Amino acid sequence: MRNPYTVFILAFVLINTSCSNPQKAVSYSEDKVFFETLRKLEKKPNELQLKQDVIDLYKQAVQGHKDRINSYQVNSDLSRYDNTISEYNSLQRLSDAIKTSSIFRDVDAPNYYTEVQRVREEAAGVYYDAAVAEMRTDTREGAKRAYQNFQKVSQYVPNYRDVSRLQKEAYERSIVNIMINPIQNGVY
Repeated sequence: MRNPYTVFILAFVLINTSCSNPQKAVSYSEDKVFFETLRKLEKKPNELQLKQDVIDLYKQAVQGHKDRINSYQVNSDLSRYDNTISEYNSLQRLSDAIKTSSIFRDVDAPNYYTEVQRVREEAAGVYYDAAVAEMRTDTREGAKRAYQNFQKVSQYVPNYRDVSRLQKEAYERSIVNIMINPIQNGVY
């Protein structure tokens, strides 16, 4: 530890992560402390210790997001794609903050846009395959699940393959048609 300021930051992160939902608190705390310290540096750009603290906090926040991305990638749940995209978006926000700050020359802050797009494409493909499999069950419940999966595909990648046609077909299969016969001459 270099100075009491670093000890304070670590204590703040530990207290916040132990008091609430660990998944949200860790990500939020890391980024929040980084952005607060970066704002302080912008007010005092010549303070070398503050500059080093920002660089260290940036590296810690990036590593935290990358660790969570790695854990999501080994998960088989479909929600891993939303979580991974969220982490990459957080990394992009961190990177953008560095690029617009006074220390942009001191830190290599990559662009994560291509990773976000890659995960979106992968997610669209997985949800598309899941939706098609649900359509093959040829049940009303399967059609409803297929419709929901096709909606997710459209959220990830608009105009993906033939999703709009298949989504319409899934919707039509999920509707229950009721036929009402007219009453004839008082006979029920």
